[in-house]
Amino acid sequence: MDLPPTVDLSRYSRGDYDPGPPVLRALWYAVSLMFVDTPLPWPSAWKAAILRFFGATIGEGVVIKPRVRIKYPWVLSVGDH
Repeated sequence: MDLPPTVDLSRYSRGDYDPGPPVLRALWYAVSLMFVDTPLPWPSAWKAAILRFFGATIGEGVVIKPRVRIKYPWVLSVGDH
């Protein structure tokens, strides 16, 4: 019976992955729970404005449904409509 191949984790590199500063992530988590990741039907324009404030690129006419989960809005890019 063949053994599965081994993985050498000492060679792992995160590359250019950067989730952002911890304070910004904590602030986003609190704001997103109140306005974005909520069952309340806040207007999409408000959600888009909040996402833009946190660095997201949001196109015109975008509809953001209730309970959407966005972890890092500063890397989010959404086109029009």
